[in-house]
Amino acid sequence: MDAVRMGPYEHENTAQEMAAGLREQLDSTAHVEGTVIETGAFRPDLDHLEPRVPTTPYALAEAMDDDPGGDGTGRNFPHLYARLCAQELAEYARNLWGRAGSTYDYLHADPADEQPRRFTGALLAQPWDEQDRCPRTGTRMPQLSCPSTLV
Repeated sequence: MDAVRMGPYEHENTAQEMAAGLREQLDSTAHVEGTVIETGAFRPDLDHLEPRVPTTPYALAEAMDDDPGGDGTGRNFPHLYARLCAQELAEYARNLWGRAGSTYDYLHADPADEQPRRFTGALLAQPWDEQDRCPRTGTRMPQLSCPSTLV
C-alpha cells in the first residue's frame, strides 16, 4: 500500500503531535496491518492530505463528502475522524463530529423524505454557537435534541 502523507506542518512538534495522536488510535481503529506512522521532511513533489482538518461544523460537514468511505479493511486510515481525533482533544473532537454530522444531515436532507439520512450517532451535548452558522448564507442550524443514527 502506498504511503499517505499529510502536511506541510509549520513546526516539527506539530507533526510529531499529529503522528502521536494517530499512533494512539492504532489499537482501536481499523488500519492495514503493519501500518507505520512517522514524520519526515515535506516533499512538495508528492501528494499530501491537508495538514489540518476543518474545525467548524459546516466546513467539517463539507469535508465528509470528500472522505472516502471505509470498506472494513482500514485502507482509508487515517480517515477524517481519525485525523480530527489526532488533531483535537477527544471530547472536543467527538462533540464537533456530532455537530458536523447533524449539519451534514441538514445539508443533505431531501424535503420529500420523511426521515433524512443520518451520518453520525453522536448526541449533541453542547449549545450551538456562532460557528454553527452557514458561512455562505448566515442561517443558523436548528438545535437537535435526539441522537441520529446511520440508516
